[in-house]
Amino acid sequence: AERLLGLRELRFDGRVAVVTGGGRGLGRAYCKLLAARGARVVVNNRTAEKADEVVAEIIASGGTAVAEYSNIALGGDKVVAAAVHHFGRVDVVVCNAGSLEDKRFANMGLEDFASVLNTHVVGHFKLVKAAWPHLVKQRYGRIVMIASEAGLHGNFGQVNYSAAKGALVGMGQTLAMEGFKDGILSNIICTEGVTRMTNDILPEEQRISEQELAEAHQPAACPVAYLCHETCRATAGIFRVDQGHVQAFRWQADEAFVDFDPGEGDAALETVAERWRAPEWDRVSYRGADAHTHGFARSMAY
Repeated sequence: AERLLGLRELRFDGRVAVVTGGGRGLGRAYCKLLAARGARVVVNNRTAEKADEVVAEIIASGGTAVAEYSNIALGGDKVVAAAVHHFGRVDVVVCNAGSLEDKRFANMGLEDFASVLNTHVVGHFKLVKAAWPHLVKQRYGRIVMIASEAGLHGNFGQVNYSAAKGALVGMGQTLAMEGFKDGILSNIICTEGVTRMTNDILPEEQRISEQELAEAHQPAACPVAYLCHETCRATAGIFRVDQGHVQAFRWQADEAFVDFDPGEGDAALETVAERWRAPEWDRVSYRGADAHTHGFARSMAY
């Protein structure tokens, strides 16, 4: 699509953004774009070297940023503390950090499950919880949850990751409900395509270079940055981003395919079973399962 001429440049001057997992991949792209447009950015990454690299790149380009090295699973509140300490406020919260522990469910232990949820869900709960009083007091805030289609549909070998990303969807939409009266908007992004995490698990001959990865991430940064901007009025949205396309995702219920008389009590069981086994429903179920198994392996964010 051609760039529209004459549009006012969207700036973040005076705003402070915190981005978890900001040292690499998509998080790096979010940090650099926000900083390029005037935001002061807290770049969180538990690998200090990666956070420092992004901060150095931002400063070299004339921007303002500081690094913060907390493991988000343990210290989400420390990221906000860094923003307040260095810049005196926080306006934008991008919940991007994540982790993978892919295993088939039969081989997944509680530790594998809990570690992924602690990073994606508990860590970002602590992060937003720490930011919330500041956002309420100033009656302004923008929150973006970086989720995944795995959280909407599931993905093979990712019970933990799918549960975590699904939780971010629910968290983001509930924050939108509770924050609206205080000027706090919250949205969810599901990013398609190759990410830093998915690239790492590909066979070596299929992996792309760091430069190619950075170029692939850049298109995803613009929709995220817009959702962080003061002119954006969207809230509680779930948006799928694939290269230069943004789609709104909506939960939709079809017409009832099973009708039964509640007055029959337990005797309605056979009626439910007979109507549930209708050929058209079996076909819908199969198509859904097939698509979910094979179609969403590319959609993991971070």
